[in-house]
Amino acid sequence: MSDKIALASPVYEIIDIKRRTKAETMRDWRQGDRIRFSTVMKAMAGASGGGVYASMYCAANLTQGTSVYKSQTQLSCFFGFGTDSYYDKYATFTIQEINS
Repeated sequence: MSDKIALASPVYEIIDIKRRTKAETMRDWRQGDRIRFSTVMKAMAGASGGGVYASMYCAANLTQGTSVYKSQTQLSCFFGFGTDSYYDKYATFTIQEINS
């Protein structure tokens, strides 16, 4: 029996690139690329300086075969959903879920 649970999102498509990024893995991502987000849920004991460890999330570009691991807060700065929310104003990529 495994002590962790893999979690994965539906597939999203990059529908707009609002600004170029210098982030090494993401700088070559293009409009039309398909993205899937994932993480692993597992029991974690301990803390760092009284806080807790940030969960790391994977943003995998299924089209190009590349991926990047960032915290949820860091990833939210890259992706928006075209809803004119606070995060959409500063997002690098606008994404949309692909209905299968």
